[in-house]
Amino acid sequence: PRVPGALRELVMTLLQADNLRKAGEVALAAAQADPESLEARIVLGIVHQKAHEPLQALEHYGAALAMQPSDAEVHERRGSAYQELGRLEEAIAAYDRALALRPGYPDAMFHRSLAKLLLGDFAGGWDGYELRKLSMQGAVPSHAAQWQGEALGGRTLLVRGEQGLGGGIMCGSMV
Repeated sequence: PRVPGALRELVMTLLQADNLRKAGEVALAAAQADPESLEARIVLGIVHQKAHEPLQALEHYGAALAMQPSDAEVHERRGSAYQELGRLEEAIAAYDRALALRPGYPDAMFHRSLAKLLLGDFAGGWDGYELRKLSMQGAVPSHAAQWQGEALGGRTLLVRGEQGLGGGIMCGSMV
Protein backbone atom coordinates (compact mmCIF):
# COMPACT_ATOMS: atom_id res chain seq x y z
CA PRO A 1 0.00 0.00 0.00
CA ARG A 2 1.35 3.39 -1.00
CA VAL A 3 -1.46 5.45 0.49
CA PRO A 4 -0.08 7.26 3.58
CA GLY A 5 -1.12 5.40 6.70
CA ALA A 6 -2.63 2.43 4.82
CA LEU A 7 0.36 0.16 5.41
CA ARG A 8 0.26 0.75 9.16
CA GLU A 9 -3.50 0.26 9.31
CA LEU A 10 -3.26 -2.99 7.41
CA VAL A 11 -0.39 -4.34 9.53
CA MET A 12 -2.01 -3.25 12.81
CA THR A 13 -5.32 -4.84 11.76
CA LEU A 14 -3.54 -8.10 10.96
CA LEU A 15 -1.76 -8.00 14.32
CA GLN A 16 -5.02 -7.35 16.17
CA ALA A 17 -6.47 -10.36 14.34
CA ASP A 18 -3.51 -12.43 15.63
CA ASN A 19 -2.20 -12.94 12.11
CA LEU A 20 1.44 -12.22 12.85
CA ARG A 21 2.68 -14.20 9.83
CA LYS A 22 0.62 -12.21 7.32
CA ALA A 23 1.48 -8.91 9.05
CA GLY A 24 5.16 -9.77 8.68
CA GLU A 25 4.73 -10.68 5.02
CA VAL A 26 2.95 -7.39 4.27
CA ALA A 27 5.53 -5.30 6.15
CA LEU A 28 8.47 -7.09 4.55
CA ALA A 29 6.98 -6.76 1.06
CA ALA A 30 6.48 -3.03 1.62
CA ALA A 31 10.08 -2.61 2.81
CA GLN A 32 11.42 -4.59 -0.14
CA ALA A 33 9.32 -2.54 -2.57
CA ASP A 34 10.54 0.72 -1.07
CA PRO A 35 13.72 0.35 1.07
CA GLU A 36 13.58 4.06 1.91
CA SER A 37 10.08 3.86 3.39
CA LEU A 38 10.00 5.14 6.95
CA GLU A 39 6.58 3.61 7.49
CA ALA A 40 7.73 0.18 6.32
CA ARG A 41 10.66 0.25 8.76
CA ILE A 42 8.39 1.24 11.62
CA VAL A 43 5.83 -1.50 10.93
CA LEU A 44 8.60 -4.09 10.50
CA GLY A 45 9.83 -3.08 13.93
CA ILE A 46 6.33 -3.37 15.35
CA VAL A 47 5.90 -6.86 13.84
CA HIS A 48 9.22 -8.03 15.29
CA GLN A 49 8.33 -6.57 18.65
CA LYS A 50 4.98 -8.34 18.60
CA ALA A 51 6.87 -11.57 17.79
CA HIS A 52 9.10 -10.94 20.85
CA GLU A 53 12.14 -10.33 18.67
CA PRO A 54 13.37 -7.08 20.20
CA LEU A 55 16.83 -7.15 18.60
CA GLN A 56 15.32 -7.29 15.12
CA ALA A 57 12.82 -4.60 16.12
CA LEU A 58 15.70 -2.38 17.25
CA GLU A 59 17.38 -2.79 13.85
CA HIS A 60 14.29 -1.49 12.07
CA TYR A 61 13.71 1.30 14.58
CA GLY A 62 17.35 2.33 14.15
CA ALA A 63 16.88 2.47 10.37
CA ALA A 64 13.71 4.53 10.87
CA LEU A 65 15.53 6.95 13.17
CA ALA A 66 18.31 7.33 10.60
CA MET A 67 15.60 8.53 8.21
CA GLN A 68 13.67 10.63 10.74
CA PRO A 69 15.57 11.23 14.02
CA SER A 70 12.80 13.37 15.48
CA ASP A 71 10.07 10.70 15.38
CA ALA A 72 8.83 10.45 18.98
CA GLU A 73 6.88 7.26 18.34
CA VAL A 74 9.96 5.43 17.10
CA HIS A 75 11.91 6.50 20.19
CA GLU A 76 9.05 5.25 22.38
CA ARG A 77 8.87 1.91 20.55
CA ARG A 78 12.64 1.61 20.74
CA GLY A 79 12.38 2.08 24.49
CA SER A 80 9.89 -0.78 24.67
CA ALA A 81 12.28 -3.04 22.75
CA TYR A 82 15.13 -2.13 25.11
CA GLN A 83 12.82 -2.79 28.04
CA GLU A 84 11.97 -6.25 26.72
CA LEU A 85 15.72 -6.95 26.61
CA GLY A 86 16.07 -5.78 30.21
CA ARG A 87 18.17 -2.79 29.17
CA LEU A 88 16.20 -0.46 31.39
CA GLU A 89 18.54 2.55 31.43
CA GLU A 90 18.53 2.62 27.63
CA ALA A 91 14.76 2.21 27.65
CA ILE A 92 14.33 5.19 29.97
CA ALA A 93 16.68 7.28 27.81
CA ALA A 94 14.60 6.41 24.73
CA TYR A 95 11.37 7.31 26.54
CA ASP A 96 12.92 10.58 27.72
CA ARG A 97 13.91 11.38 24.13
CA ALA A 98 10.36 10.65 22.96
CA LEU A 99 9.02 12.96 25.68
CA ALA A 100 11.48 15.70 24.74
CA LEU A 101 10.14 15.50 21.18
CA ARG A 102 6.48 15.16 22.20
CA PRO A 103 5.87 16.45 25.75
CA GLY A 104 3.05 14.66 27.52
CA TYR A 105 3.21 11.61 25.21
CA PRO A 106 1.12 9.11 27.25
CA ASP A 107 2.66 5.89 25.89
CA ALA A 108 6.20 7.09 26.60
CA MET A 109 5.21 8.29 30.07
CA PHE A 110 3.49 5.00 30.90
CA HIS A 111 6.25 2.75 29.58
CA ARG A 112 8.90 4.88 31.30
CA SER A 113 7.00 4.39 34.55
CA LEU A 114 7.14 0.60 34.08
CA ALA A 115 10.89 0.76 33.53
CA LYS A 116 11.31 2.88 36.64
CA LEU A 117 9.22 0.44 38.67
CA LEU A 118 11.38 -2.43 37.41
CA LEU A 119 14.45 -0.51 38.60
CA GLY A 120 12.85 -0.04 42.03
CA ASP A 121 12.22 3.68 41.53
CA PHE A 122 8.73 3.57 43.03
CA ALA A 123 8.43 7.33 43.54
CA GLY A 124 9.24 7.94 39.88
CA GLY A 125 7.19 5.02 38.61
CA TRP A 126 3.77 5.04 40.23
CA ASP A 127 2.58 8.42 38.93
CA GLY A 128 3.12 7.53 35.30
CA TYR A 129 1.68 4.08 35.86
CA GLU A 130 -1.78 5.62 36.25
CA LEU A 131 -1.64 6.55 32.55
CA ARG A 132 -2.42 2.91 31.69
CA LYS A 133 -6.06 3.84 32.16
CA LEU A 134 -5.96 6.04 29.04
CA SER A 135 -5.81 3.04 26.73
CA MET A 136 -7.68 0.42 28.75
CA GLN A 137 -10.80 -1.01 27.24
CA GLY A 138 -13.62 -0.91 29.75
CA ALA A 139 -11.80 1.65 31.85
CA VAL A 140 -13.57 3.19 34.79
CA PRO A 141 -15.93 5.91 33.52
CA SER A 142 -14.66 9.43 34.12
CA HIS A 143 -17.70 10.23 36.30
CA ALA A 144 -16.83 7.41 38.74
CA ALA A 145 -14.98 8.65 41.80
CA GLN A 146 -11.68 6.94 42.48
CA TRP A 147 -11.26 5.64 46.01
CA GLN A 148 -8.31 7.32 47.74
CA GLY A 149 -8.25 5.14 50.86
CA GLU A 150 -10.66 7.23 52.94
CA ALA A 151 -13.18 5.58 55.27
CA LEU A 152 -16.18 4.32 53.34
CA GLY A 153 -18.78 5.22 56.00
CA GLY A 154 -21.49 2.86 54.76
CA ARG A 155 -20.83 3.55 51.06
CA THR A 156 -20.30 0.79 48.53
CA LEU A 157 -16.96 0.26 46.86
CA LEU A 158 -16.90 -1.19 43.33
CA VAL A 159 -13.73 -3.18 42.67
CA ARG A 160 -12.93 -3.88 39.01
CA GLY A 161 -10.26 -6.02 37.46
CA GLU A 162 -8.11 -4.29 34.89
CA GLN A 163 -5.15 -6.34 33.75
CA GLY A 164 -6.14 -9.98 33.73
CA LEU A 165 -6.80 -13.00 35.84
CA GLY A 166 -3.31 -13.28 37.32
CA GLY A 167 -3.45 -9.81 38.86
CA GLY A 168 -6.99 -10.46 40.10
CA ILE A 169 -5.89 -13.63 41.85
CA MET A 170 -2.79 -11.99 43.28
CA CYS A 171 -4.64 -8.93 44.58
CA GLY A 172 -7.94 -10.61 45.48
CA SER A 173 -6.87 -11.35 49.03
CA MET A 174 -6.43 -7.63 49.66
CA VAL A 175 -10.08 -6.99 48.85
